[in-house]
Amino acid sequence: MIYMLSYILLVIEGVILEKSTNVKGRHIFLIISYLQLTLILGLRAQSVGIDTESYIAYFKLVSLGISGWMEPGITGISKVILLLGGNQQLLLLICAIVTVAGFYYFIINTSDDIYLSVLILYSLNFYFFFFNGIRQSIAMAITSVAIVKINREQYYRAILWVILGMLFHTTASIVFVCIAIKKLKIKYKKNYVYILGILGIILVIAGRDIVNILSKLYTKYAAYMDSSFGQQGNIINSILFMCIFVFCSYYYKRIKNKENELLIIMLALGVILYFLSIKVQIVNRLAYFFTISSISLIPNVIVTFKDKVVLQWRWFIRICMGIYLFLLIERNAQGVMPYLFFWSESK
Repeated sequence: MIYMLSYILLVIEGVILEKSTNVKGRHIFLIISYLQLTLILGLRAQSVGIDTESYIAYFKLVSLGISGWMEPGITGISKVILLLGGNQQLLLLICAIVTVAGFYYFIINTSDDIYLSVLILYSLNFYFFFFNGIRQSIAMAITSVAIVKINREQYYRAILWVILGMLFHTTASIVFVCIAIKKLKIKYKKNYVYILGILGIILVIAGRDIVNILSKLYTKYAAYMDSSFGQQGNIINSILFMCIFVFCSYYYKRIKNKENELLIIMLALGVILYFLSIKVQIVNRLAYFFTISSISLIPNVIVTFKDKVVLQWRWFIRICMGIYLFLLIERNAQGVMPYLFFWSESK
């Protein structure tokens, strides 16, 4: 199993290199793990990932001069690759390079423990989503850069990054909410836990009606309401990220860096959207834009503990993430199994 082997390697690399007190160990880990994640994602066969074949089919249509139903970002990349004489495999590789790079930028600039953040990125279904929702994954990677700019109050740059993300998936526009949160100086309060609980109950009851209204804002995706994506989703993500939110909320006062305030509010928004997705599955796609904050927020909480406790929590997270990753693989999440490299796929 390449995914579990890769996870074990990430743990080993982290355990060895996190002991290094200089920047060199950190850089080595970032380079090795980046290459690891990018190559597995970019060198996969066309059969790996639920929607991969539809992107390959679209690339072939672009090569014939037919395009239009996908956003201009992916169309533009396809045209550039064709001009350079590349093929559909180069499309997957370039998408992998851009996606993983965007998330690594986010981790480098927001996480106090990059080793743990990379593990969470890899195992908490974000990485597996990259195999399936290629356009949205690129949009998420680009808007994660925007989040960093928003936290630095570089709003014009943030707006440009969000617009760039919208060229790949128009749902990236939802990240404008983060600009509003920062500009309006909305503060995190501990009673958000109770508010989320009440909202969760309301959304489970009236979720579908709310989504029907929201779908009018994103008319391009309204058709999903009549497909399997418009059916009821599962409750697992709602419970999982609610637990993560409660944990981060309980220890939030320990964090001194105020840039984490936006991250925890984002996580709360992600939980709300996951509750909505219980009624309409497709809404969980929007939740990804906000729950990416957990990649840095969880480690930022853990590093505030005493040294011995930090070590215990790191191993607890590693074990939990490993188990969760194994369960994702067993249920073939995002269609990632069986994994094949493109050169081993039968023609």
